[in-house]
Order: sequence, then C-alpha cells, then structure tokens
Amino acid sequence: MSTVIKFVHPEFDPWKLTNDVALIRLPSPVPFSLEIYPIRLPINLPLTDMYIGRQVTVSGFGRTSDAVQSISTMLKYERMRIISNAECTNVYGAAIIRNTTLCAVGWERPYQNVCQGDSGGPMISSDRNPRIVNGLNAANTPFNAYVLYLNSANSGFFGGGSLISDRHVLTAAQNIAGFVRWEVGLGSTVFGQLSIQVSTQAVSHPNFNMANRANDIGFIILPQPVVFTALVSPIQLPIPGRNLPYENEEGMVVGFGFNVAGGQVRSDFLKVGHQRVITDSRCVGIYQITLPNHFCAEDSVMRSNVCNGDLGAGFIVSERRIDTLVGVASLITASCDSTSPTGYTRVSQYRQWIRDNTGV
Repeated sequence: MSTVIKFVHPEFDPWKLTNDVALIRLPSPVPFSLEIYPIRLPINLPLTDMYIGRQVTVSGFGRTSDAVQSISTMLKYERMRIISNAECTNVYGAAIIRNTTLCAVGWERPYQNVCQGDSGGPMISSDRNPRIVNGLNAANTPFNAYVLYLNSANSGFFGGGSLISDRHVLTAAQNIAGFVRWEVGLGSTVFGQLSIQVSTQAVSHPNFNMANRANDIGFIILPQPVVFTALVSPIQLPIPGRNLPYENEEGMVVGFGFNVAGGQVRSDFLKVGHQRVITDSRCVGIYQITLPNHFCAEDSVMRSNVCNGDLGAGFIVSERRIDTLVGVASLITASCDSTSPTGYTRVSQYRQWIRDNTGV
C-alpha cells in the first residue's frame, strides 16, 4: 500500500526536531482483524504527567546493531524506561529537549535502544485501565468463548466462557439453567470472525441457586471436538488442593460485553480488564455469597470492570507462569458501574466436580 497524502506538524523544525510528528493518510480503509487494529491514544492526561520511571515498549524493523547496515527482516521490540527531561538534556541539550519530548533508556540493559530505520516507530505504554467497560482491545486469548444462550422460545442473552478441553466450555450456571441451545464462538478477538458451534448439551451445577448465585458454575458440551491452534486452545485449571486466587492477587478478565455503563450493544472487539482480589469481608458485605465458593475483585485505581454480556467469563491469573482459570464472572451491580467489585465463582472449590463430569 502506498500513498502521497501526508500531514506534517506546521511547527516542525528539522534541525532541532521539535514537533516531530506527522500523519499519513492511507489510500483506502484497512479492515480490522486479529493482526491489524488501531492503537489507543492517551486521553485526559495531565500536562504534568511525564511518565518518568514508567516501562514502555518500542518496536521497529530498523538496524539491530552498528555493525549491520541492512534493516531487520523481522519486527523487533525492546522494553525501555522513561527518564526525566533534565537527564535527557544532558545528552541532547535544552534546544532540542522540550516539554513535548520523551526520552527513554534500556529497561534491563543500557545498550537496549532504537536504531536507524526505527524513526517514527511507536512507543507504547501498557495502560492498566483496559476496561471491558470503556475498554481496550484484547490480545489473542485462545481460550475465550463467546456464549449466546437461548430458551425454547428462542429468547435469551449472551455471556462468556472458557475452553477447558476440546469438547467443554466452562461458564456460569446462570447461562445454562433454563436454556436449551448455546451458540459458542471461538478463535478470534474480532466478533465477526468467531468460529461458531451450536450445542444442545450443557450441565449446570446441581446445587445452583439463581437467587444468590450459589454454585454458579457449569459447562457446555460442544457437538464437535475443536482442533487446537494458536487461536484456539484450552486454559489450565487450578491444581487440586490449591485455593486460588489469593487476596490482592491480580487477574485478567475478557469479554464481548457492553463496553460503556448502561450500554445496550455488545462490543465488536474482545475487551480486557485487570482486577485485584479484595478481602472476603468486603465481598460478603456487597453480595450475598457463601465463602469460600465466591471471591470478589476490583480495580481500585483505574476502575476497570465487567459488564452485561461478560458473565461466565474467566478470571485468569499467572500460576507458576502459566495462565490459569481461577474464577467465573457471576455477580455485577445492576448498573454495571465501575466502582463496585465483581463477584466470581471460585473454580478451585469445584475442581473435583469438574473432573468427575468432564474428565478434565
């Protein structure tokens, strides 16, 4: 794809490199996919926030060393750390370093850096406010399942689930009880590209109580085994006997649910949020739950949260460096707000029941 349409900042100085930013207009729109979608720009940041000390990622196809004259044939990336402009001025001078400039050094090694051929490339900061409500697009999440559940009158709603084997999707019992058909989507973070299977078999926990969401766990049986690929693969379940997650442990939750509070339309892209497990005493003060079968988690800093259309989705933690499914989204406030914690069914409490009924 080539273009000649450009927009250079009107105050760009090629000698001092001030206001060194520009736009290129593509000749035709690009279709968004798993491999191609836009990056979010910062919003509502105070002018005093200079990101000092924050970890960022830079990437490019530029030269990989001073000894190599050709550009890289593969995209490379490095982790960097933002330093103060005062420190940067010692290298480049006050005429070049302004309040519109950011400088960074290697995060782990001082010789980590960009090179010729990387100019214009991105510097990315990992925003810990990737909400499902008002969220960012999620990266590849091969275990995630979209679940549309319907009753005999062909009425229902949608939620989430997690692939735990080639035939089973773990979800909330509230997405199963009273329903007769389930459309399960796998294999993409783009809703329109999901691969759909239609199931008429599902099992909710025999002691599920809709009133207080006790034992809110179940599984859908897929009519055909799925073939595992980079885009479709199961999530690990907790090791029996380990009561995960721990208080204050951070986890990830994804979903295609509403992405604005009070919304009425599902997201076209899979969203991701990060929350920390709160104390049991706070959790029971918010929801009528039975401990330790449930736990609650929240994002107390950026207020990320789940919303309608996300119930049944998995709460994922890194257990011994392996993504592990430890919770199933079960309880949210009616308004889907960003200040109330989410209640999750604790998977480890049902590990034996899952094994007895699925073999997993």
